[in-house]
Amino acid sequence: YGVGGVLAGAVVSSSIAVGGMRAATYVQAFHYVVKLIFIAVPALVLLVRAGGEGRELALRVDAGAWSRPLLDLHGSGQPLLATWSVLLATTLGAVGLPHVIMRFHTSATARIARRVAVWVIVLLGLFYLFPAVYGLLGRVFAPGLITEGHTDQVTVVLPGAMVPGAWGAVLTALVAAGAFAAFLSTSSGLLLALAGGLSHDLSRSSVPRLRLAVAAGALVAVGLSLPAERVDINVLVGWAFAVAASTFCPLLVLGIWWRGLTVPGAAAGLIAGVCAATGAALASVVTGPHPGWLTVLLAQPAAWTVPLAFAVMAGVSLLTRPPEWAERALLRLHIPQRAAGDG
Repeated sequence: YGVGGVLAGAVVSSSIAVGGMRAATYVQAFHYVVKLIFIAVPALVLLVRAGGEGRELALRVDAGAWSRPLLDLHGSGQPLLATWSVLLATTLGAVGLPHVIMRFHTSATARIARRVAVWVIVLLGLFYLFPAVYGLLGRVFAPGLITEGHTDQVTVVLPGAMVPGAWGAVLTALVAAGAFAAFLSTSSGLLLALAGGLSHDLSRSSVPRLRLAVAAGALVAVGLSLPAERVDINVLVGWAFAVAASTFCPLLVLGIWWRGLTVPGAAAGLIAGVCAATGAALASVVTGPHPGWLTVLLAQPAAWTVPLAFAVMAGVSLLTRPPEWAERALLRLHIPQRAAGDG
């Protein structure tokens, strides 16, 4: 585990340090193609393999199993609340993921930036179709993993369970490679977003300072990952999405669509969202798993931290005065680029 963490950090940081933002863009594009092919091809093969046998087995599955939510965090006994909270974090958190927002900094014009943003959403939506395929097939061909709560293993175990022998091993290898490509793509984008913020906001922006920030960020990330070997990766990813959904999402939504947002309101909402989301996650580690809804609200807090961030951001903005340029900024966001230039 330790060797893998260090090697992954070295690969990601070196690719960014050598090529900068353009290299990270090409790396993410290449990794997306790899992960889409390596996840989609096995999924389609397994669908064809299932055929009539899959339909017969699906009919034998208990009818109540299909309506039962998959996610029951720490045996809380609240699977519906846990599932909806994770879905809320994943959906709204994708709005504010730094490595997605970074695409606006790699586009030459506003028109290209808008086009890239739309296509990124389309491509992400295409990729997210296939985990649902693995989940549905897993209910039929690997029900033991579902009932025992090992849903994170379904994608890797399913090809071998459905296609025994060498071809099953090949499909498993493709799925594992696709998952690792997705990890490297996300890591490179996040590390570049972190390094860009450090080098640009905390010092004078330059290529040497960016590379130094990349190295520092990679060292911190790898250092934090080494003692976290036994932490459930699904929980960590859920926390990351919950923090993004509780901070960047309300900031972007209100900043783009509401002229009443003020700087103090935005700052207060960001502070409230990040403190609530991270505080709840840390509290869930300290208190440990217990049956009940409180476990869910701490382990996956998006169900209440997102409304809290929106409420604080809007409430403080109503108590303060919006800047004089707010109206002009909102108009520039929503009218055609040529008209904005003429004005």
